[in-house]
Amino acid sequence: MKMKLLFFFVTAAVYPLLVGAVALIVRLINFSAGTDPAGAGMARGFTFIYSSIFVCIVWFILSIVLAQVYFRAWWIGLLAPVTVAIILQAIFFGQNYIRDHVPHSYTEYDADGNVCETGKKLRFRRHGKITEYRSDGTVWSVETYRHGEPDGPCEFFYPDGKMMAKGREKGHDRKLTGIPDGTWSYYRQDGRLDDRRIYEKGELLSSEKYLYYCDSAGLICTIADRRPFTGRLEKTGIVRKAFFPNLFTTQVKEGVCDGGYCEYYTIDGRLTVAKTATYIDGKLDGAVKTYHPNGQLRSEGFYAGGETQGRYTTYHADSTAFRPHGNIEYCCDYLDDERYGTARWYDEDGRLRMEEEYVEGKLEGAVKRYDSHGKLLSVYTYRDDRKEGPYETHDSDGWYYKGRYKNDKLVYRETYRSDGSLSSTSEWTDDGGFIQNNYDKNGELIK
Repeated sequence: MKMKLLFFFVTAAVYPLLVGAVALIVRLINFSAGTDPAGAGMARGFTFIYSSIFVCIVWFILSIVLAQVYFRAWWIGLLAPVTVAIILQAIFFGQNYIRDHVPHSYTEYDADGNVCETGKKLRFRRHGKITEYRSDGTVWSVETYRHGEPDGPCEFFYPDGKMMAKGREKGHDRKLTGIPDGTWSYYRQDGRLDDRRIYEKGELLSSEKYLYYCDSAGLICTIADRRPFTGRLEKTGIVRKAFFPNLFTTQVKEGVCDGGYCEYYTIDGRLTVAKTATYIDGKLDGAVKTYHPNGQLRSEGFYAGGETQGRYTTYHADSTAFRPHGNIEYCCDYLDDERYGTARWYDEDGRLRMEEEYVEGKLEGAVKRYDSHGKLLSVYTYRDDRKEGPYETHDSDGWYYKGRYKNDKLVYRETYRSDGSLSSTSEWTDDGGFIQNNYDKNGELIK
């Protein structure tokens, strides 16, 4: 009996050992010759699966024969893989249970590799205390989540770690921003209390400091009676989404601005212009300029009846505050509030990063993207806001791809190695078929 039991355990243990050996051997095989990385990955995966199945079948037959020959108990060879399968299934269910019922820690990073968020997730959704960080590593906020939605205490901080605001959130809006609910306290950077407000499901009920707020329709209303305001505002705060409202000077008629308009930042007790404009019955009309907190121009454009007309330009802020504005961030011509012509985006150093062609607000022509060194990353052709025609993309490792789109679907692609040699061609047919040819570095078709 002891020998049968020992044979059973040995037989069961051989299965994972065989699969592990196959994985090791497959890992040592070079699948990249004559194909692209995606093709190599598929070949490696299929080889592992089919090889594992083959060796397990061979061992299954052999173990039954050995059990019958030496112990007159062929059923041991059958029972061993069944037991292994049950154990693996139990492990699988256990992992799923842990995933679905036990929160696990996670860390997310921004494009520059800096930590931007830490916390725990349950079923791939935020759960518990979630901490968000600025790009310099300082804490921006600590929020409480429950099954993917804000639900509980929330705190925001200045870069030096001092409290900026605290309160409670319940759910989020369409922009996934937490909805304030209950009492919120707001603090200046010197630690003094600036305002205390009470919200109910995102609606402002009261404020100790401010008299006016913007409702969900964008109308300026009085907090006390929640009715649209009519009158003159002189450097008066209006509660919006921001923690510390800007100050406004303008005439208001039935909740909308009418006439000259000036908006101010409040920075260390000083007023700095944030925006100048003219409104007619609540719609922008004429020249509009916005400014960065350091006083530099942020954007400039012209409006008629609330719609952008002509050239619209935005600028980066830079440390040379005495300059009228930093380098251009974005520029494009507009007609009736829609892009018309070439739209360009630049980084803070003035390097072109993206270029798009528009007609009546729709992409029409080439769409190009560049890296920080000015090297072309991709170019696509658009017709009526859909990909149509040739395209080209480049990877960081030197591989690049050319092909063609039809009705916004990829129909043909050529893959090139970093040395410029053709690696493969792929074609997608209208009936759902797929044709791929692979080539070696000498250009010979691999059969």
